Amino acid sequence: MLREIVRERNNAYKLAIRVDGNNGGYTAPIIYEVHSQISSFQLRVYILWARELICIEKVVTRTFVRVFFLHRCQETAVIKHTTNPIFNETLIFDEQL
Repeated sequence: MLREIVRERNNAYKLAIRVDGNNGGYTAPIIYEVHSQISSFQLRVYILWARELICIEKVVTRTFVRVFFLHRCQETAVIKHTTNPIFNETLIFDEQL
């Protein structure tokens, strides 16, 4: 399927997306950029605290946060014996494209 931004037939100032395969019909306008180089970014996840966590067992033994992003996973430190843990941590996923 081919998509491109084109000017509408009856209004030269209005842009729309033409999708090849739908008889020249138009959908909602879109704005995008094309880059010639690949950039690398960081994803930072700030984890401050949790409140009133529900316990499956009668005694809370370990509380932590596990974050999944694409094919990577990170965890906070384990806070023991509380349902209101304060983490105040930053998890950094480096080199995200």
